[in-house]
Amino acid sequence: MKKRKVVPLLVLACAIASVGLLSGCGANLNREITVQSMIIEVPSDWLETVGPDNDEESGAFFFTEENDDLDDDETPNTIAIDYRALDDNGEDGEGPLSASEVIAAKRADMEREFGVTAWDIDKEKSKVIDGAQVTTYEYSFVKEIEGVRRAYEYATAYVFTIDTVYEISVTGGKVDINRLVDTIEF
Repeated sequence: MKKRKVVPLLVLACAIASVGLLSGCGANLNREITVQSMIIEVPSDWLETVGPDNDEESGAFFFTEENDDLDDDETPNTIAIDYRALDDNGEDGEGPLSASEVIAAKRADMEREFGVTAWDIDKEKSKVIDGAQVTTYEYSFVKEIEGVRRAYEYATAYVFTIDTVYEISVTGGKVDINRLVDTIEF
C-alpha cells in the first residue's frame, strides 16, 4: 500500500520541480529601458546608476540588486550596459570592432592589468536581432588576491549596430545573459 502512495507523490514532486525549472529562476526582467537606439528589459527593483559622463557618443548604465547580506568579498548581481557611437566608417577610434577582437582585447587587458590567468571562453553564441549583430560570451578566469586564487565567471554580450556598439555585462547568478539578450529590440 505504501508503494502506491509514494509513486504518485514522486511524480507530483517531479512535476512541480519541472515547472519551477521551466518558468525560470532569477530576477524578473520587467522594466523596459532605452539606451540610445536599443530597448532592453532589466529588473525593476534593482538600483539604477547612470554614468556621470553619458552623452551621445558614449556612456554607461548600471543596474545592481540591493543586498545587505553580501560580505565585503562578494560581488553583487549587476547588469552593466556601455555604449560607444561609431562614425560613418563603422569605427569608434578606440580599437577593435568585432566581438572576437573586443573579447581578445579584454582578455589581454585583464591579464596585463589584473594578473588574471586560466582565461577560458566557456560558451559563445551569435545571432542577429533587428539587423544588429549580437555575440554573447560566457567566460571564466582565475585571479589571485592576497595569496588566494579564486575563479570568476562572467557573461558579456556585444551588440553591433550600424552606428553604435553596446557591451552588456552580467555578474552574479540572478540574470542569464541569453535571457537578457532575448529582450533586446531596436
